[in-house]
Amino acid sequence: MDPAFLTAARDSWSQEVIEEIEENVAPFFGIRIDRDQSDAIGYEPSSLYDTFERYAQLFKQEARYRAFTKVHRQMLQEVESRLPREENRPSIGFLNNGSNPSSGEFYALPIREVGTECKQFRDLGVENAFREWALYGYEGVLETDPEVIVYSDSFNHILNYMIMEGGAPSFDYETFRDYYVQSLKENSVGQQVTAVQEGNVYPGGVGQQGPVTNLYNTEILAQQLYPEQFGEFDPENPFESPEEHQLFDRQRAADIINGDF
Repeated sequence: MDPAFLTAARDSWSQEVIEEIEENVAPFFGIRIDRDQSDAIGYEPSSLYDTFERYAQLFKQEARYRAFTKVHRQMLQEVESRLPREENRPSIGFLNNGSNPSSGEFYALPIREVGTECKQFRDLGVENAFREWALYGYEGVLETDPEVIVYSDSFNHILNYMIMEGGAPSFDYETFRDYYVQSLKENSVGQQVTAVQEGNVYPGGVGQQGPVTNLYNTEILAQQLYPEQFGEFDPENPFESPEEHQLFDRQRAADIINGDF
C-alpha cells in the first residue's frame, strides 16, 4: 500500500489518517510502480528490480534476490541476441483493454518510458504505431495500419478471461477472440488492417507485474512480435511454450522461489 497514492486517489484518506496508522498499526512500505503518476503522488516510479531489491532487503532475502536477478539478466541477454534490426521490427498498435471493437472504439496507449506496465515492450525495443493516448475509430486504426495489435492487460482483464482448469489458471482464448478479434474481422474497414489480415491480434500480458510475471510477459510478447526469432505464440497455451522456445529456465526460477539455490 502506497500512502502517497491513497491520499491522492481516495478522498477518505488524509495525511492525518496515514500518520495515525503508522503510529498505531505499522509503518507503510509500499510504492506504485506500474505507471508514472508523478503529477498526483509526487514521485516517478522506481524500476521493477530496484523495488524488488528494496523488498529483498526488508525481508533479508538479498541472496534470493541476486539469484533471481541472474535469471532475469540471462533472459534479457538472450532476447537482445535474437532481436531483429530496428528496421525489420513490425509496427505495433498497443490498445487499452477497455476498447470496444463492436462499437468501433479503440483506446490507444502510450508505451511509457517508466513504470513496470510496459517493461516488456521497452525490453523488446517496441514503439507504438499510435503516437498518442487517444480514441480511434475504425478509420483511424486503418490509417495507422499496425502490423500487430496487442490489447493491454488481457490476461488479467476485468472480464475475467482467466479460468480454472484442474485447479490451475488457464486463459480463455475463445472469449478473448469473440470480444476483441471477431468484430475487427467482420467490419469492412477493420478487416483491411494489416494486423487483422495477418492474424496478428493478441492478448497482452498482465500489467501490474512482478518479477515472475515479467518473465512470462516478455517471453509471450517476444513470440507475438518476432515468431521467426522466438517461436510461434500459442494463444491456447500462452504460459506453456515448447522448451526450445522458452526464454528462461522454469525449474531454476522455481528453485529460487522455493529457497533452493
